Amino acid sequence: MDFNSHIRRVMLVFPPSTSIEGWEPMITTPMGIAYLASAVREAGYDVACLDTVVEAPRQTSAVNDVVSRFGLTYEQTMEKIAAWRPDVVGLSCIFSNQWPATRELAKRIKAADQDVIVVAGGGHPTFLSELCMKDAPLDFIIRGEGEESFVDLLNRIRNSRSYNDVDGLVYRDGDKICVNPKVHLIEDLDSIVFPAHDLLDPERYFKIALPMGYSMMNPRSVPVVTSRGCPCLCTFCSSTHLWGRKYRMRSASNVLHELDWLVEKFGIKEIKVQDDNLTVNRKRAVEIFRGMIERPYRLSWNTPNGIAVWTLDRDILTMMKESGCYEMTMA
Repeated sequence: MDFNSHIRRVMLVFPPSTSIEGWEPMITTPMGIAYLASAVREAGYDVACLDTVVEAPRQTSAVNDVVSRFGLTYEQTMEKIAAWRPDVVGLSCIFSNQWPATRELAKRIKAADQDVIVVAGGGHPTFLSELCMKDAPLDFIIRGEGEESFVDLLNRIRNSRSYNDVDGLVYRDGDKICVNPKVHLIEDLDSIVFPAHDLLDPERYFKIALPMGYSMMNPRSVPVVTSRGCPCLCTFCSSTHLWGRKYRMRSASNVLHELDWLVEKFGIKEIKVQDDNLTVNRKRAVEIFRGMIERPYRLSWNTPNGIAVWTLDRDILTMMKESGCYEMTMA
């Protein structure tokens, strides 16, 4: 399929999600689109982020008798997309409960303007790529981590080059759905630009104060990701299928530099470490905790995504506490 090569404006959308009726939704910075936005901006494209949940956190729409959708309505979301006039819309679909909204937005975007390129990414379309392509009018799916592959795709469309070897790309060739293998993982995580919090306005999340896991010592909190992947094969977890079983780490100095930046630029007081397994590499973890202890500011932190019990002992727990850790989730 041929696309308009004059693409310049990219909008990344975190769609409405669902929960059991009466549950309080968690409102946290969508790190997938925040990281992707930085990569796209660094590549020279105009980029906007739309988190439909933080835009209308108390607004719900009934899906059925027990489930509600929260965030902007489809009509409100489409108004914001149309107002920004993107050439490309990237739809984040981390969990399967977001797929109905992702599918509906893809349909509405294409119905409004067939020339807008629609790309989906996240856990659900990564694991069920062909099914998602059949179920929604998506032009592409980026499987797994997307910073390099998505920018590569944009550049190839802009330069009218073939995208049949873009890493992890799913695309259409006539009636055929083609799935490129995902063979490359970003080895140097320090090379990834810090997430584009400025495009999502952290103050909105601070004001709502419903972070991942709900626990907090201070509402001025943001998520931080210091590693990708996990060496374990826990039966309940899909992490290795999304990020690979190889454990890849940012350096301690790079993580501490991000903390300095977050404190200076956004006045944060707390971080939510979203790693699948922060303490797998003990030496690096100790360097991070020591650096946090030595800094003039004090950050509280927890691990809402989980941490491996087998990596912990009294010494490292003591250092974690001294560095500001007040809570651990045991996955």
